Amino acid sequence: MPEMHGFDVIPLLRQALPEIRIVTTTLLPLEVFEQSGEIYRQANASAGADAFIPKHNLTIDLVPAILELVESTPGRSSHE
Repeated sequence: MPEMHGFDVIPLLRQALPEIRIVTTTLLPLEVFEQSGEIYRQANASAGADAFIPKHNLTIDLVPAILELVESTPGRSSHE
């Protein structure tokens, strides 16, 4: 997004749609993520993201993260 950073959008989403669950991801190369990934994870959590998945793990971690968020959402069950 050329005009704002991804975690700048999170509070706007929370304000407009407080009930949504937010999963963020990053395009950082693996080498960069290994050095500074925790900073990105913390920044996204501080901004209000429910989960953070680096893109190099996306195919492995996305579905489990979504299932965990759905199951932990009040009023939802895994059988809906």
